[in-house]
Amino acid sequence: MFLRLLLALNALALSLASALNAATPAGDTDWPQLGGPHRNGIIIGGPKLLDAWNKEGPPLLWESAFIPASRDGGCCPPVVAEGKVFVYANKQPNEGLAGFQMITPQTLALFGWQPDLPDALARQIEAARVAATRPDTSEWQWWLPASLAPEAVNAYLVKKPQLDKYIKDFLATLPPAEVAKHGEFIRRRLCMDTPRNKWGRPDALSWDQLIKLSAMQGALHGSSVEWTWLLRDCGPFSLSHHISFSPDYELLWRAAFTWSDTLYCLDAATGKTLWKKSFPVDKSTLVDPAESGHPVQWWEFNRLGACGTPTACNGKVYMAGSAGLYCLAAQDGALIWQVKSGPEHASPLVEDGIVFHLGVAYDAATGAVKWKNPEWALFDGKHSRNEGEGRYSTPTLWTSGGRKYILTTNGHEKQDLSVVCLELETGKVAWKTKCYIPFGSTVAALDGDLLIEAVKENTAISQCFKMTPSGTELLWKGGFNGGGPVYLGNIYAGGQCVSLSTGDVLWRANGAVCNANVLADGKVIGSQNSGGYTETVTVGMSRATPDKYEPLGSFNPEAITMTPIIVANGKLLVRQKDRVACFDIQEHKAYLESTTATKETLTFCFKQTGGGIGGDLSKVVATTGGTSGTDGTTVPAKAKVDGENLIVDVKDLPVPFSIGCPAGVLTGKSGVPLPALVWNEARQLVFKKAVDNRIVLKTSDRALQRSAVWTLPETYTVAGAKITSAVLDPLCATVTLTTDKVWKPGDVVKITYAAFKTTQGEPRRESLDFTVTEPVSAAAKFVKTDTATLGNWRGVYGAEGALVAGDGNTAAAPKFMRFSARNCTIANRWAQNDQDPNHLQFTGGKGRSIQEWTTEGEFFINLEFTDANEHQVAVYLGGQRACSVEVLDAETKASLDTQTFPDNSAYQYKVWKLKGNICLRLLSVGGTEASTLWVGGVFVDRANAEQRSGGLK
Repeated sequence: MFLRLLLALNALALSLASALNAATPAGDTDWPQLGGPHRNGIIIGGPKLLDAWNKEGPPLLWESAFIPASRDGGCCPPVVAEGKVFVYANKQPNEGLAGFQMITPQTLALFGWQPDLPDALARQIEAARVAATRPDTSEWQWWLPASLAPEAVNAYLVKKPQLDKYIKDFLATLPPAEVAKHGEFIRRRLCMDTPRNKWGRPDALSWDQLIKLSAMQGALHGSSVEWTWLLRDCGPFSLSHHISFSPDYELLWRAAFTWSDTLYCLDAATGKTLWKKSFPVDKSTLVDPAESGHPVQWWEFNRLGACGTPTACNGKVYMAGSAGLYCLAAQDGALIWQVKSGPEHASPLVEDGIVFHLGVAYDAATGAVKWKNPEWALFDGKHSRNEGEGRYSTPTLWTSGGRKYILTTNGHEKQDLSVVCLELETGKVAWKTKCYIPFGSTVAALDGDLLIEAVKENTAISQCFKMTPSGTELLWKGGFNGGGPVYLGNIYAGGQCVSLSTGDVLWRANGAVCNANVLADGKVIGSQNSGGYTETVTVGMSRATPDKYEPLGSFNPEAITMTPIIVANGKLLVRQKDRVACFDIQEHKAYLESTTATKETLTFCFKQTGGGIGGDLSKVVATTGGTSGTDGTTVPAKAKVDGENLIVDVKDLPVPFSIGCPAGVLTGKSGVPLPALVWNEARQLVFKKAVDNRIVLKTSDRALQRSAVWTLPETYTVAGAKITSAVLDPLCATVTLTTDKVWKPGDVVKITYAAFKTTQGEPRRESLDFTVTEPVSAAAKFVKTDTATLGNWRGVYGAEGALVAGDGNTAAAPKFMRFSARNCTIANRWAQNDQDPNHLQFTGGKGRSIQEWTTEGEFFINLEFTDANEHQVAVYLGGQRACSVEVLDAETKASLDTQTFPDNSAYQYKVWKLKGNICLRLLSVGGTEASTLWVGGVFVDRANAEQRSGGLK
């Protein structure tokens, strides 16, 4: 239950809308509401951010004064608007202290402490309390404040006559003066549990432990968790655990604070508190006496309290808390209006003079009710812990056909929960559709008219709906959990990248999972955890690319769990257990701002160079030819400088080509080094096949780029036919053109295409042609596992061709097979050692390779045989954990065979007979920890190769 809550609240800033919210300030510098400027987790424009973090993380700019958080103050993130930071907290320490005073005279009295008790007498009492002859003391709730009253002790001892006699006999052994002074304390102390109570765990503290506890009297603590860890010095660990999670001990914790709705206003530049406004909340409205003090709003409400994120706009802040909805002046916190309601976690949506919150639309200026959601559930003000989870899902805005709609819920329990679409102006229901929404997440129009939601609780399946003003249409169900920011046609959610068009998972990041709270400057930034509960989590950054998971750094800012991080004005704001911290993630060095492409030139515009570019232009190089994992030809590029622009002539470069320059080679006039330059968007397409009215093409080198031109029909022309659509497959390996002509064997197809996206002028066009042949169906048959040959493959495998990672001998590759490795890198695994038999022999002669295609998750190898023959293929592979290799039909994604190998298995060959277009999917199956998979080489032989003894000589 707690893990579900953890994951759901972490989704607060994930499942968000891409429709712009006109109530927020223009420009994407502030973060004025849940989900940022557009309520979708995305910053459009904004300052350039650092391209990587070191292990210490970005610089700390400031920390605020004490602000309680997590179970001590709530889990909502801060918001930033017009130079101010606004933070909501649902509790305040008693007496207005800057911390929680957990150990007070009353706390000590409840635990069994008497400050003026002589030590000798204390030891005598303790001996009587722990004596084996002391009668049973069960059912005595000594931790309740009422137990301090003498009449409570009397009432208890009436039920325990043997214990009553034991205490009286003990008092009779003491001097009358001591009995007169300490008798009532002694009677209560001897009723308290011994170090082992009826549950078999420590309960009441011993006298020595109480001495240590009394030394903490009056100390201030930043959080209740800090207090419980300090209690380990006073007693067994299980005591601190008991106090952290037992409702009985939480009564002691509750005595240290006052329920309140408090809004803090900080200076965004310094973190200094500008003002603070608190509104006390009547505890009786939060607690149901029939449930022994447990609150009734939702599971363990007393741990976290209300967690609604404020919304700041038009000089006002709208805050939903424990006692209702407030409208405050942003300048000084003056209360403008308030609406009474129960504790909530939804964040108000403000649009066109309307504040929508929990099924009701209020006038933003006065708080007057304008309309109500007719589908909203009626609970008569009472909720059990599991009721009304839809009440806590934050609404969002959707615009269609020039009209604005609110996407919200009907407020029901999850089994009866529906998404409801309401007209903004009137509240009229446009449509509703039954859908599961994770508790605490946001109803989401993720991208234009597409709505993404989880299918049901505890499943890694989501679904996508096409929305219209009259209803919804289910487009797909995908194998991922939750939602996140959408960038260039892909969803970045929960440590994975998902195709928005199909729902296919393009990659998953093993190890630390990044809950994507923010997408800015082409980067995904969010909290990281491995699925378990921790008090704090790290924050990580990765590149927003569908090609592969590319981490850019992580650090531990002590961010509290279940709380999204936010980015505003190039600053990262993190809510910690007792304050807000601000880190500088803006790039202050020279950086590449933009690239302008024509069919003849590339212009790279750098900023913060000091007015111009200098350095050795001969180090700007062009690389042509080569395939994934092999080297091409590199020559100096034709480059020149114009101010802060580097201009490269590419008209004579054959496609594919890339442009690069190492970091620090070029400098600004101020001497600042320029970052590394890498441009590799040019792609060469080659024939795959033509069937019916479809033409399937693929790239000859690297993966196609989803952000480029490959899904635009105007990218291509086909002689004698009209192109109606261009579809890129989820692996970015192929593009399928649909035409108005049916293709038959013998037809000649002539195609031209734009090799890369041009931002100015006509595109750079390339051409290809082929003759249509009969299609070949993919087939696979497993032959054997070979653990004996190791790296000594020459003479055993590869008679028809071989590909060895890191080997530049492309002539050794089979001419009838097209190879590509995707979602992986080529990297060194071993130290160079020509004598190590695990290393694969090079194809061209002496030496062995120390490289492989590798990743820490799943990756794909495509083997496309362009002839119609069956071939034996041996793949040399391994992994740190148990892994699987699934052989797929690359066209249909149908599974043809699956082979597995265990943890720390010997290096081995998996051998198949293959035919057609094959995709090998390599995936770790050995747990959640990061585990490196690797492939060293691919070796091709005739289909009857197992009867021969010779290989490549």
